[in-house]
Amino acid sequence: MTAKLQVVTQHATEIPLQSASLDIWDSKYRLKTKDGKAVDGTIDDTYKRVAKALAEVETNKSLQEHWHKEFLWALRKGAIPAGRITSNAGALEHKPATSTINCTVSGIIEDSMDDILAKVHEAGLTLKAGCVAPNTLVYTEQGYVTAKCAVEEKHRFILSYDKKSRLFEMQPILKHMTTSVPIDENIEISSHLGTLTTSIKHPVLIYRDEKMQYVRADEVQPSDALIHHQLPWQADDSAALKAWFAGAHLGDGSAYPKKMTYSPLRQKWREKADAVGSRLIFKIRAAEREVVERYALFFREFCQCNAKVVAAITANDTPAWDFTVASFRASLASEIIDDQIGKKSHHLSVPQWIKQAPENYFLPFLAGLLDTDGTVNTEHGSASLSCRNAEFAREIQSLLALFGIHASVTERKPREHVYNGNLIKDSGGCSVKISDSDFLAEVSAYMADSGKKRRIIEHRSQSGQYDHYAMTSALKNALKEVSADLTHVEKQHLGIYHGKHLQPTVSRIYLDRWQCLFPQLKTMIDAVRQLRPVKSIRRNLPLGETFYDFNVDRHNNYLAGNNGLMVIHNCGIGYEFSTLRPKNAYVSGAGAYTSGPLSFMDIYDKMCFTVSSAGGRRGAQMATFDVAHPDVVDFIRAKREDGRLRQFNLSLLITREFVEAVKNDAQWPLSFPVTEREVKADAIDLTDSDKIVWRDLPNKKSYVVNEAGLVACRITKTMPARRLWDIIMSSTYDYAEPGFILIDKVNEMNNNWFCENIRATNPCGEQPLPPYGSCLLGSINLTRFVEKPFSKEAGFDWEGFRKTVRIFTRMLDNVVEINGLPLQQQRDEIFGKRRHGMGYLGLGSTLTMLGLKYGEEESLAFTEEVTKALAIEGWKVGLELAKEKGPAPIMEQVFTVTGEMLYKRPEMQQDGYKIGDKVPGKVLHAKYSRYMQQLAQEEPKLVDELAKVGCRFTHHSSIAPTGTISLSLANNASNGIEPSFAHHYSRNVIREGKKSKEKIDVFSFELLAYRHMVNPNAMPYSDDPNAQLPNYFIAADDVTPIQHVDIQAAAQKWIDSSISKTANVPTDYPYEDFKSIYEYAYDQGLKGCTTFRFNPEVFQGVLVKEKDLENTTYQFTLEDGHVIELKGNEEVEYDGEIHSAANLFDALKEGYYGKF
Repeated sequence: MTAKLQVVTQHATEIPLQSASLDIWDSKYRLKTKDGKAVDGTIDDTYKRVAKALAEVETNKSLQEHWHKEFLWALRKGAIPAGRITSNAGALEHKPATSTINCTVSGIIEDSMDDILAKVHEAGLTLKAGCVAPNTLVYTEQGYVTAKCAVEEKHRFILSYDKKSRLFEMQPILKHMTTSVPIDENIEISSHLGTLTTSIKHPVLIYRDEKMQYVRADEVQPSDALIHHQLPWQADDSAALKAWFAGAHLGDGSAYPKKMTYSPLRQKWREKADAVGSRLIFKIRAAEREVVERYALFFREFCQCNAKVVAAITANDTPAWDFTVASFRASLASEIIDDQIGKKSHHLSVPQWIKQAPENYFLPFLAGLLDTDGTVNTEHGSASLSCRNAEFAREIQSLLALFGIHASVTERKPREHVYNGNLIKDSGGCSVKISDSDFLAEVSAYMADSGKKRRIIEHRSQSGQYDHYAMTSALKNALKEVSADLTHVEKQHLGIYHGKHLQPTVSRIYLDRWQCLFPQLKTMIDAVRQLRPVKSIRRNLPLGETFYDFNVDRHNNYLAGNNGLMVIHNCGIGYEFSTLRPKNAYVSGAGAYTSGPLSFMDIYDKMCFTVSSAGGRRGAQMATFDVAHPDVVDFIRAKREDGRLRQFNLSLLITREFVEAVKNDAQWPLSFPVTEREVKADAIDLTDSDKIVWRDLPNKKSYVVNEAGLVACRITKTMPARRLWDIIMSSTYDYAEPGFILIDKVNEMNNNWFCENIRATNPCGEQPLPPYGSCLLGSINLTRFVEKPFSKEAGFDWEGFRKTVRIFTRMLDNVVEINGLPLQQQRDEIFGKRRHGMGYLGLGSTLTMLGLKYGEEESLAFTEEVTKALAIEGWKVGLELAKEKGPAPIMEQVFTVTGEMLYKRPEMQQDGYKIGDKVPGKVLHAKYSRYMQQLAQEEPKLVDELAKVGCRFTHHSSIAPTGTISLSLANNASNGIEPSFAHHYSRNVIREGKKSKEKIDVFSFELLAYRHMVNPNAMPYSDDPNAQLPNYFIAADDVTPIQHVDIQAAAQKWIDSSISKTANVPTDYPYEDFKSIYEYAYDQGLKGCTTFRFNPEVFQGVLVKEKDLENTTYQFTLEDGHVIELKGNEEVEYDGEIHSAANLFDALKEGYYGKF
């Protein structure tokens, strides 16, 4: 019987959220302070936060405001960034060390214990052992401050170094850390210019063996060079007078309040005085009129002051010049000197605004100090500053070091002397001596036109002879070439004749001369100017044990040191484990037999359970394994042991060769690569096909490889391919694993086919990625675009959907800039290729609302059309963004044509390419990618232009499972590409602090919408005719496995990455019918396939139907031996908590009880 339809509203977008949805949003995506106070008041506040954070990536305020509005519109319309973006974007203040990236892949795990543990180290993000001493200086947005200050005050940005461009730039601090370093683990590394005090474990960026590399601090050698930062010798001329005044006043000026008494008739004066705070007197006296006139000039320009410079006689009967001003406007000048007024202080400090931007203000500030409190040595061309306190002297010394200038600080003892018959007393202090006359000449440009300035210029001497840098081979070779035709005199002047350019280090004198004569070598010379040789290394300094560290965005390093800044490092995954040799293989170098890949997977599994990922979730991992590995059967059966590898999803890398062997009932060789050493030691005949099979494997390091690039693999066992296939099928039937990755298809259709060989995916399989590959995800809620649902006029808002795709594409591209990934290799991958994965959710719910049955012909046509629209609109935006912001760097990278390329793409030969030719990435991507060739059939002009311009990203689409974002932000619309699991069921969720999973009741979105808009009494499986649902209300169990595959195939045509899809089958589904699913998926050209059959004897799923729980009995054995039986949906009190019987049984059996 068909349920009677009621009047429906225009859209089905405003259905009240069910409590389960609100609960998941609150626990996973709602931003809260560390003490649990909500920052996001509503879900719309969450959208506003995310939109603002992603819009701030834009380059100017106008664009930021425009895209903030557009992003917010798209979020409200149904664009849902993946969970990490939604929970972490704009949350830096409260969650400083989290990433916005959902999925990554490990680097290749080499077949060595060192690399196995190194990858565990990376996966656990344990690169935070490093740190620096409290008084080590760093450069943040607050200026030159101690590491302790930057951590305690939570500074937001820090100076960092881009190894590729060799540029220094400010980057966001993602996390502030405090740690303990024992005295026997600290170390001080010094160059000629400065020192770095850190822990022995902290990676330091050095120059060694003609390349930059990170090494542990205790591995730095005297022959290494440290990477130093040096500011250019220049300043902001527009603020020069202001900075000069600050230096001159702190050098020899004075400022103090003027005591005033106002009569009742001068009320306005009193009010003005109260508004300003106090009326100050500024005064200076100097021997040279030019200095005092410049001081007066500042006040004329600053406050239109008319005070005059007057002649004076000091108490010692020496002539001098005075300037005094006292006015309300002049009093505001106290801000420029950070309110350092009153009696000449012994605690002077450089004004904060000078320290914040020394590259703009320090040179004129120093000029002011020299004019009023400096002396010039006419014999050596040096200058000295007199300072009353050591702290001020060290500040000046540290700021000078930023410019590459070494200054000495000496203590000046109190003394007396007679001048013109008068006793002169000097109370002592410190002197800062600057011996670099080249630098002083640049500073003099900002000095008053006085005798000191003239003496600096007239007595300028050769400088830089003690300023040494490490030479590079690139500069040595370039100088050899350009100096070949020089005269003898020229070679002597440049040091070429004496071999200065061939020595390990070189002084600044010669760098300056080379740059002057050979401007074309500027880039190489500038690179050398960053390399300061190590001078000394000290250990076990008598310091406190509290050290500080930072996690820094993008470059994963920051500048730190004293008297100069040096570069130091700061501190769900997919893996392929079939790179590890099989169990019981003999390792001659170790003299032992291996325990096999599975034993090492256990280590990764325990690490993942221990380390929580962002949002309170446990980490997720994907393990992939080659179907030809000798331990493949152990891998397939690994999860049959209770509690083993439960943090992993398992997938087999299935090749065409294997499937064809299954179809042809052929034998299948299991093998592992051999090394040259093994070939010699075991006298292996590489031509014996019974012992050796040649395979196309990406990891060729240390193995025997032939001219075609194939790896020699020793056959250890041969078995019928059909037998191995049956083992795989029975495991997936009973245990829902392993999954099925058709790795040949993945690599054939990969847009980056020319530079990647993919062997692993993210934990859910929708993102096949190269080593260290990372991808960010987002999904569009299709239910938001259904018009007149549940009616004959039901339709889809195609224009609204396309507009949302366009805006969402830019939004996801912006996420790349705030990725927060912890490893440099991961960041290099995501910045180089900028791949993202946009998909959709709610397909099953949308089909139901349109009156279509999931898996039938009309639903396949809709699925292909909506996926095609998502793809085409995204690539159009990719072209627009490339024109506006530039393409992904890989598009401009030039690749050399190889024989392997021509083998994979024979059409390149037809186009005239040959081995050794150079081709830009954008051509290989747009013209020769199999996916882009398919896109060109629909949009030829678009693809032609992408080949010319390049795209902003290499990949645009993938369909994720969208579990919790579907349940929360989409009000339980169907997950990803799936049909609804059921229309009323239970979901098992992890609660922090709860000892087992918690069962919560949920309704499908389409049922909520139908009840809200059509029939409030409707329920699935109801016997009441007035409560029955239309026959197009189907759920996962109503869909055949073949229909699941058909839907995936309809979408896969337009998805450039992959699709996370699970074919749910009933518990009683016949095994013989089940076995055919995977062959059918292979024939349909899918990249992968996964199935799930509820099997309570094995484990409890995330989604569970009440009927299944009610029909399953669980047995519990008590301590006294008694056995009790409970139905799965019954509640039981155990250990002070209420649990469902099914969840308690699963937690105790799997070993995770009490560990959340």
